[in-house]
Amino acid sequence: NMFKAANSYTASYTNVAGLQVSAPVTLNGFKVGQVRDIRYEYENPGHVRVEMSLDKELRVPQGSKAVIEADILGTAQVALHGVNTV
Repeated sequence: NMFKAANSYTASYTNVAGLQVSAPVTLNGFKVGQVRDIRYEYENPGHVRVEMSLDKELRVPQGSKAVIEADILGTAQVALHGVNTV
């Protein structure tokens, strides 16, 4: 939803494993955002930058990980790990 408030985060990967723009970003299986942009990092060869739009209320602490995973149908998504939900 383009009218919903969101924060933007970026992550760098060496392999995006079929990840697509608009793929879900999840936390404990719940969708908290989506992939906004995927671009090759020409200034850092071999890396791909992924921009994610996450729910404005979600606080992502330093040291959290955004891991690309495949769901049971084989569709790639980003799963957040290390985010405290309490």
